[in-house]
Amino acid sequence: MSEIINELIKRFEINKDFTLDYHLATLDGLEKKARCLFFIGESIKISEYKNNTQLGCMLQEVFLDLTNSIYLIMYSHYRPAYHSLRSALELTVASVYFTDHPVEFHKWQKDGIDFHFSNTVKEIFSVGYSEAINSSFVPNSNEILNTYRTLSQYVHGKYEFLSILEDSVSSYNPHKLENYIGIFSSTFNIIMDCCDFRFKKEAIASSLIYPYLGNFLK
Repeated sequence: MSEIINELIKRFEINKDFTLDYHLATLDGLEKKARCLFFIGESIKISEYKNNTQLGCMLQEVFLDLTNSIYLIMYSHYRPAYHSLRSALELTVASVYFTDHPVEFHKWQKDGIDFHFSNTVKEIFSVGYSEAINSSFVPNSNEILNTYRTLSQYVHGKYEFLSILEDSVSSYNPHKLENYIGIFSSTFNIIMDCCDFRFKKEAIASSLIYPYLGNFLK
């Protein structure tokens, strides 16, 4: 094994030890939140929605994205952790949209069309759309787009968000970790708002199996 790989392994283990020593309870709380999406996905799989199995799998992929993000932050991989959060947000919005658009869902599955996040958010999180699906609650589209833009800064490698500009690359940084925790929480709250908006019945059913989920329903 190369010298660089050996040094990386040592550094990442140090990062993990620091993170778990000071933030174990917090990360455990984040994981409990992520688990909500697994159970909602299970409920969707047995729902009456067209393509229910595929839609349920998408919500469970959101669970994996959130969990992977927590794992990455444990080793101080800050930028990749935000990549996973953005993926989780994208898949959640896509799940809401494709629930009511089976033709587009089929084309998307076959890689026949692209999913345009911003346009979709403006379309589905509106009063007219909520009336059509009989939802009494509409997520804040501006909040969703602002969070997505923040996460995209890391994904697209905007200059001021590059890891190489840090004094010490990929090292434990309590301030950066606290910032991540805040953004994770904001992203998770938006994801749950989306589920409350379109998968209310399934979310309530899931909360009977996983009561912790009930804390995040309107």
